[in-house]
Amino acid sequence: FVPSAVFTVFAFLTPYITVVSMYVLLDYISSTSADDGGSGESRYSDAMVKSAVAGFFVGPLLSAICNVVTNHLQRRVAIKSRAALVQLLYRKAVRIDLTAQESKVGE
Repeated sequence: FVPSAVFTVFAFLTPYITVVSMYVLLDYISSTSADDGGSGESRYSDAMVKSAVAGFFVGPLLSAICNVVTNHLQRRVAIKSRAALVQLLYRKAVRIDLTAQESKVGE
């Protein structure tokens, strides 16, 4: 249950990688553009700009992976919960003395 919650939070935060990448890339383009009177200098290094471009691919990939893992873990929790409930009902049905009643199970 806890790993599912951790992956859910991580899946919620991963789309912001794309947002930050877009901000860095647009700021880099606007600061290096000589057409608007920009200085031609950027406050971002080349490695930072390359990381921002990679963020466009890594962000959605991490988000998809986290969603798949979260769905898998949630399904496991649901199956275990259902199995526990079925087990409780079965044990209850076994404990009931059917000869002491006039009705049968299911009526």
